[in-house]
Amino acid sequence: MNMKILLNLLPEEKKIALVRKFRYRFFLWQTTLVLLLELYYVAILGGVYTIVNYQVKIGQDSIATFNQFNEEAKRLVGYQEEFRQVNAEAERVIRYQGSHLHWSALLSMLQDLIPNGVVIVELMTKEYVVSISGQAGTREQFLQFEDALKGSDCVSDVRVPISNLFSRKEIDFQIDFKLKKECLLWP
Repeated sequence: MNMKILLNLLPEEKKIALVRKFRYRFFLWQTTLVLLLELYYVAILGGVYTIVNYQVKIGQDSIATFNQFNEEAKRLVGYQEEFRQVNAEAERVIRYQGSHLHWSALLSMLQDLIPNGVVIVELMTKEYVVSISGQAGTREQFLQFEDALKGSDCVSDVRVPISNLFSRKEIDFQIDFKLKKECLLWP
């Protein structure tokens, strides 16, 4: 068998100094290791904080951009709705103008056709049939008015009672005629 003998020839003070030195080195080594681990964890936490902070800023920017685009989209939808309403109103006005009868065209036509000496006292309409009552100074003025009505492109079926032709002067007359619808529509 092999036996080892260990001799401890160091004096007691040196032993205590060596143990203290060993403990000091061990403590220093452990403290350094703990500090390095803390630095490592702080670096990791700092990196995670930086990444999370960056992601939060990106999220806030995305939300701000989305809100801005959402506001613009709402405005665009509002404009589209407003345009739709304006277009519907314009279409309604155009349809109304297309089917609306402009009786001012009849009055303008009569103003052009009536000769001097003829006065219209009453004008009535019913479903494109116009009845005119009036007075003419002479028979020639009345016949001139009748011929002008018959020659007009907007007038058809002119009916003149024969009793209108018996007097030579101060003729009270009544004329009925049909007015063409296209002459009353908006041009």
